[in-house]
Amino acid sequence: MSNPGAFEQTTVPRDLLFQDQIRAAETGLPLLRVSSNGYSALIDRTGKIVTRTELGVEDILQVELASVGSAGSGVAYSMNPVSKVPSDSLKRSK
Repeated sequence: MSNPGAFEQTTVPRDLLFQDQIRAAETGLPLLRVSSNGYSALIDRTGKIVTRTELGVEDILQVELASVGSAGSGVAYSMNPVSKVPSDSLKRSK
């Protein structure tokens, strides 16, 4: 979870996203980045961004997790993007 809101007009949100790309490539594992006001993204095991939200746009990034067997002492998952849903379409009507 990341909250780079105070740094939105700087390179910090992009730098944090890049840091997570490096982490995914380094570990060889997919990574789901979650941020309330920065980039949320699905990053594959090579560090490639599969899908992401944009800065300044309220979106919900939906990702499907599927167990694909064990990896060492844990369970391995594959992650597939389902959709990006504008958050205003999910607000309750009065």
